[in-house]
Amino acid sequence: MAAWQPENAEAFLGKDGLIDTHRLLDATAEAERLARLDSQHEGIPVSDPRFHMPFSDPATAREVLPQLGVALHLLQAEPGHRVLDLGCGHGWLARLLAQQGLEVQAVDPSATAIGKAKAFVSVHLPQLAARLKTGVLEKGRIPLPDASVDRIIAFHSLHRLGDLAGLLPEMQRVLAEGGRAVIVTAAPGQSRSPAVQARMRATGIAEPETDPSGIQAAAAAAGFARCEFALAARHPVMMGATAYAAELERVSRRDAPDAAPSPAMMTQGLAELDAWLRHDCCIVLSRTGEAPDSREIPPLTKRKAPIAEIAVLSGTATKQKLSLTVAIRNLGGYRWRPGGTGAGGVNLGVMRRLADGTLERDFRRVRLSAQEIMPGETVQIVFELPLQDAQGWSMDLVAEGVSWFGAEIALDRTGTALAPKAG
Repeated sequence: MAAWQPENAEAFLGKDGLIDTHRLLDATAEAERLARLDSQHEGIPVSDPRFHMPFSDPATAREVLPQLGVALHLLQAEPGHRVLDLGCGHGWLARLLAQQGLEVQAVDPSATAIGKAKAFVSVHLPQLAARLKTGVLEKGRIPLPDASVDRIIAFHSLHRLGDLAGLLPEMQRVLAEGGRAVIVTAAPGQSRSPAVQARMRATGIAEPETDPSGIQAAAAAAGFARCEFALAARHPVMMGATAYAAELERVSRRDAPDAAPSPAMMTQGLAELDAWLRHDCCIVLSRTGEAPDSREIPPLTKRKAPIAEIAVLSGTATKQKLSLTVAIRNLGGYRWRPGGTGAGGVNLGVMRRLADGTLERDFRRVRLSAQEIMPGETVQIVFELPLQDAQGWSMDLVAEGVSWFGAEIALDRTGTALAPKAG
């Protein structure tokens, strides 16, 4: 088999003078493609800075970390979850996932890359060996049993995996019920960019063009219930102190929750989303039609239906305290994460009303459950409140760091509901 040489690229050029990825893919036998992948890892010692991705150098960190942050947010992995790093290369992302307490399977079509990944862990991070396993993707077969992982991440690895459409049924097979896969790749059209063209000329490895409609159709054919595309800002939106204070005031006003951002902020924000659209593509595939969790609850003004209901079942007041039993119902649309689990954890927010009418909005949080609360489920909680300085109360649910529910009810000092409403 002749080794790939950059001067051979002319045989794969289109009429525009650029390498045609389809022509390169069609002309490359699978064994040859795997040999080229292997050659990228041969001779690289485990002391090479590339093993410390994405912190190998400042430019790489700036480029990769924003995309990785989005991918990890969408992955929604929790400690103990089984995660497949598909197209892992030498395993830098698999190691980061294992360090988070996840049970990781790192799989790649290159046996050489897998060997390097194992060697690095053995030498530098032996404590991860128990929860970081490796395997080789052979003939499009993921070397794992059915329903054996909770999450899959493929981070800029489609060029390593070959035919994504052919691999999607395998991804669906190994995902457990309720699982999801996150794929981060280049935006449509990026195969024509100078950087990608240069890589293909140097390596002879085709970087397939991203086809959103084709991916959606293939995902549906493979049995995935949902295929969604995520947008995010590539860089922070910058503004002066005066503009920042104005935007902070806007988002703090509960009397006008739908107030629009300033034109300048809208312009900058849209420009950053446009930058993502031009460069990046992030795909989320869901194994079943399971409801999204409370991290994905939209702002109140964007909701089409109530998502919660609060009812006071009983209230007993003494001179010093108020004892309440409250029923809370999940009206559907979202699974509520337990309070205390970070962003999206759902708590009951208790607000104390003082004699001058002031409402202490962050007076107390009350945890609802140690487990997820599913759509249609009702929970009861019992708790006490001090009556000192209290003239009344208001209560609403909050997905921490995400949104208030708008299911607020008002109580008098003794716990009698004044204006119950569902939101």
